[in-house]
Amino acid sequence: MVRKEPNQVQYEFNTGWQKVIKSQSESIFDDINSKLKKIDIEMEELKKQVDTLKKMNLENLKREYNEKDEIIGDLKNNINDLSVAVDDFKKNIEDLLNEVNNRVDEQRRLFDSQILMLNETIKLILDKINELDKKSSGFFRFFGR
Repeated sequence: MVRKEPNQVQYEFNTGWQKVIKSQSESIFDDINSKLKKIDIEMEELKKQVDTLKKMNLENLKREYNEKDEIIGDLKNNINDLSVAVDDFKKNIEDLLNEVNNRVDEQRRLFDSQILMLNETIKLILDKINELDKKSSGFFRFFGR
């Protein structure tokens, strides 16, 4: 298996999360657009009803008022649904961003520890080289080197 560079792993991870966020965003925005279209249709219906109400008698006005009240209740429910969808979307985005940040922090800590281990290894190698150099310097002087 080919070992990937840390930057490549992080890039692939971030790209994956971006796709998830984009997919959820599109789904939520499609839902919002659908509900907005529904609201527009209901608003057009309300406008037509207002025009006809001007021509009706008092009894018809009461009946139409009740129907409008129901439509307004539906509109309020649709607006509440939209609010919930937006809140859910916001929470999902926040959760995804927190997950990305946590993974970035994990990678940073991993790289920091690997760098420290590498520095310690280099120091040990240099110490060993210096130790061998000290031991060998007497040996070479003995043979005229």
